[in-house]
This record gives sequence, structure tokens and C-alpha cells, in this order.
Amino acid sequence: MVRRSTPVPRSRRPSAVTAVLLGILGAREARAYEGEVTATTIGQGYQLRRFDDRGGSVMLARRRVTQLVGAEISDLVPSDWTHGGERNLVFFSSQLRFDYDFGDYSRGAPGGTSRIRELADPSQAGQQFDLLHATLSVRNGAGFLDADLGRQVVIDHFDYFALDGLDLRARVLPWLVIEGMAGLEVRGEHAFGTDHFELDGTSAGSRDPLNCAGVVSGRCPDQADALAPVAGGALSLERLGPLDARVSYRRTWSRTAGYRSAVVQEALLPSGLADVRPEGAVDEEKLSLFSRLSLGWLYPYAGLRWNLLVGAVDELAAGLDADLPGGQRASAGYAYLLPTFEGDSIWNVFSRGAYQDARARWEVPVPAAGGTAHVRAHTRVYEEAPGSPGGRWDRVEWGAGTGLRRRTALALAQLDGEVRGGFGGLRAGADGLLLTSLRRVDLEGRLSLLYFRSDLEPDRQSGLAFGAQAGTRFQLARGVFAHLVLEENVNRVVGHETRALAILDLTLGTQSSPRGPYAGTLGAVGAWR
Repeated sequence: MVRRSTPVPRSRRPSAVTAVLLGILGAREARAYEGEVTATTIGQGYQLRRFDDRGGSVMLARRRVTQLVGAEISDLVPSDWTHGGERNLVFFSSQLRFDYDFGDYSRGAPGGTSRIRELADPSQAGQQFDLLHATLSVRNGAGFLDADLGRQVVIDHFDYFALDGLDLRARVLPWLVIEGMAGLEVRGEHAFGTDHFELDGTSAGSRDPLNCAGVVSGRCPDQADALAPVAGGALSLERLGPLDARVSYRRTWSRTAGYRSAVVQEALLPSGLADVRPEGAVDEEKLSLFSRLSLGWLYPYAGLRWNLLVGAVDELAAGLDADLPGGQRASAGYAYLLPTFEGDSIWNVFSRGAYQDARARWEVPVPAAGGTAHVRAHTRVYEEAPGSPGGRWDRVEWGAGTGLRRRTALALAQLDGEVRGGFGGLRAGADGLLLTSLRRVDLEGRLSLLYFRSDLEPDRQSGLAFGAQAGTRFQLARGVFAHLVLEENVNRVVGHETRALAILDLTLGTQSSPRGPYAGTLGAVGAWR
């Protein structure tokens, strides 16, 4: 038997290198990582009024530019390393933000210890950059361990915070999870730090050197610049029958703002001003408990947070959610909040009054209107500080409201009315909202009418307020949207106010969104679809 072969042109014959690569790929499964880099640029331009030393007004321009850069790498470990062949067992995620103001607002704003902390200080290297998060994460490691290493935001039932460190969660039983964490609190004064997650009341140092206990080279120490270690843990019960519960503990401490260095202490020895302040102190120490039950159509919950630093319960919550027959839903809740601050803050001395809040809501379908209706009510009690002349229960606010909402494939309509009285004065009014979409144009309109009367100045701070807002989003091209918002407010206090806002929204590349790729990032109407 004679076989005939057709000659292969030289340009189409596999080379030796290609043959070797094909052999390797054929004998072994290829490994690959998945990576994604995203970039978002936000520009803002507007003006703010500032009063000079002679009482005149000056308009300062803001030209803000914010750049967000995110990077994610997933599938760092091959699936054959895992027990069940899971993907994405190890991954990395990060986001960096650059924020700067190129207008004259920064130059005209106060500087030194009186500077506005929101603004970046060009004299401090790295302060224009914020590393929002950067974590190397493991999920279901060895079948039971989750871990996050790096800068991360931790969310608890009563608060949230950020730390540079390690967070470990081990599922020792199908219903029992043990968690431990340790690291440093993220503070805005550190390079690549952000002050969004700092403890409430973190001090930047005394502005008066005469009252500063730790003067060094003519300035007071900056408490916000101190390293603040944080450590804690939690014990969680997950799906133990109808019960979910969690107990968590966290402690943060740092160098005290009044601590004098050894050099300063030695210099003060001749004057007899010895330093008796500790070198370090606790900034916060909190213990919280939260539980929730799933009893068919009833979902009761309760929780509290004990602030060990001030020796009091500073937050408490309890309530009940219910899924009723016929698509009805009801909820009722109670909350107690005592404002507390970090241990170095003087605001713990002045803020002693708490408030209590109770709310209820009932929602029912309305087939005739093709939507849902609801009624709601609330009351809030502002407690006076102990010993104050006003008493404890003389500041009570109350309110009630109702609303009707209808959603169709092309539009969303909503009508709402509310009245509030008691402490603060009287407010009563209604507003209507309409959202619709016509091909590449989304339209939004809102009208509101409000009567108000302040209990402090009922003659001057009272009257009717009328508001009208209109907005549109137009798709200019694939991934390019133009937004325009107009607003007019009329009342006897300020006369009339007119505002206009225009935004050009560019989305380059695909975007993970429920509305699909190239959908833009600022669409107001897309949220109700």
C-alpha cells in the first residue's frame, strides 16, 4: 500500500520549539491566573464662600481630582491543591486612591494646626495617596480556615474599622467559628493611610502649647500620628438550628498624647515638673453580643455593646421582622445609643447624653394600584446629661408617615407623606418621585412641599418650603453618559436657591454590573430596574 503525502509549506511546518511546547502542554495541565486592573477618574469643580479677616466674602474655587486604581489577582492556587477542587482559594485585592485639589481653596484655607484635615497637605509626602485596602486572602484553606493579611476593613454588627494586620477565622465545627485578629489601626497621618476609619475623637494634639503636657521642640505631639496596636477575637454560632449569634471583643491602645520623651523629662528635672503620665494607654475596649433567630415567618434579634473604657453600654438594639401572609411585611425595633469616643478624647467628658429610638413599619401590597403601600411611626427621646436643669425626659420627638410605591417595566412612581413634631419643632409635608426610561434617555423628577416651624425661633424659622428637582441621563455612545441635574428650592428663610450639576461619565472597558457591561457608573435610574 502506497501512501501519498502532500508537502506542507515551510511557513506552516511546526518548528522544534513549537513541538516541545506542544509536548509539554499535552503532558501537563496548564496553569493560569486571572487578573483585573480597574481605574476610575473623578473630577469636580465648584466654589465655596469664605469670609476674610475684615468680614468680606471671598469665593474659593475647588478643582478636585480623584483617581482610583484597583488590582485583583485570583486563582493563585491550582484547583488540584484543594479538597473539592474549589477555585479562587487564594486571591489578592487592592485599591489605591489619589486625591488632590488644584484650585485656590487649598491655598486659601487655614494651615498649621488649624488646617482642614480633609484636604491633602502638599508638604507631607504620601498624604495625597490613600491605600484603601490591600489584602492577600485565603478561603476554605485546609477545608476550615479563612484568612486575610494586609490592610482590610472589618465590619461588625455595631461598628466597622480598618487595620493593617491578620484576621483568621477557623470553622472548628459546622456551626462554630472562632476568629482572631491583630495588627495596627489605620490612621490618616501615616503614609498611605486614611482617616475615614479612625476612632471617633482621635486627637491631633493640643492647639495651645501652654496647655500641652508633652511639648517637644515647641509643638504638641500629634496623637493621630502614634502607632495604635489593635487585637481582638470573636466566637460565632452559625445556623445552630434557628440561632445565629456572635460575641466579639476588641482592644486598641497607643502612646498617650501627654507623654514626654526621656530627653524632655531630663530637661524638666531642674524645674521639678516630673512627668507622671503613662507612656501608653487604652484607646478603646469593647465587648459586643448579637443574636438572631429564624422562627419560620418571625425573625427576632437583639444585641448590645459594652464599652469597657467608659464602663457603660453605649449601644443596644432589639427588634422583630415578620413576613406576614399575603405578601405583607412588618418590622419593629428599639435602639439605644450613648455617644462615646476614644480614650484620649476630651469629648468623653462633655458628651454624656444618650438617645433612645423606637420605630415600626407595616407594608402591604395594593393590587388595585399595582404596587405597595406602607405606614410607619417612630419616637425618639434625647436624654439630658445627669444633673442638667432640663431634666432627662423633656426632649421627645415623634413622627408618622405613609407612602405608596408602584413599579413597572418602564417607570417607578412614589408618593410619600410625613409629619414630625415634638423636640425640634414641627415638620409636615409630602413629596412625589417619578423615574422613567425612554430608550437611551433616563428621566427623573421630584416635587416636594414642606411646612416647618422651629421651636427655638418659631417666628423667624417657620413657613413653607417648595422644592423641584429634575435630572436626565443620556447615553452619548457606548460607555459614555451625560448627566444633568437641576434643582430649585424656595422658602422664606433663604429666598430661593438654584443649583445645576453636569457630569460626563466614561466607562472604559467592561464593568461587572447587574445592568451589563458599558452601563456607566453614575446611573440614577438603573438602581430601580
